[in-house]
Amino acid sequence: MAIESLLQNRKIKAGLIAIASILVICLSSATWIDKFQRAEKNVHQYWEMLTKNCDQRVEMLPQFAQLVQYYAPQAKDLIQTLNASYQFAKQYHASEQLLNSPAGINGYSKLQNQIVGALFQMEQQISTFPNLAQSKQYFMLYKQLNDVELQIFFANKSLNRQIESYNRLITIWPEAWFNAIYPRAKSLYPASVLTLESFEKSRN
Repeated sequence: MAIESLLQNRKIKAGLIAIASILVICLSSATWIDKFQRAEKNVHQYWEMLTKNCDQRVEMLPQFAQLVQYYAPQAKDLIQTLNASYQFAKQYHASEQLLNSPAGINGYSKLQNQIVGALFQMEQQISTFPNLAQSKQYFMLYKQLNDVELQIFFANKSLNRQIESYNRLITIWPEAWFNAIYPRAKSLYPASVLTLESFEKSRN
């Protein structure tokens, strides 16, 4: 009877509803923060994976240039292209902050396109240099390049999937309501890093 009488009191009922609402908001907020932190961590993880593999690809440029110099010294333009692309890439710092602006991530994509373009040029000319094409060193290095490119493809695809999940958390209601209060995070922009295969398809 005492409980029923308390519940019949409008002020007490309103207070209980307010307390319950606060508890729901607190629990929902904690759940959202956990999702947000995990999304941030996943984006960071795959960005690190992507840039690490892209850096490995860059480091192969002077190795290929040395092989071309040894087996096909007459291919001066190709040697220059490989070395110039390497020098240009080494001056570039791939910060995760690039994901915050379309200009930043587009700049990184253009850099990678230049790297792939140099490798594509080498691939197109390899048949004209049989000594190079048939060398064991070239075969092993090209195999290593293929492995790295598979990792780049996987990391790029996984990164963009995580960015999509991250953006949903901060832009789609009702979950976006928590972001509007704190931390007011901004949407990230997906990366588009080409491999030799995708570069060739883009030219057709």
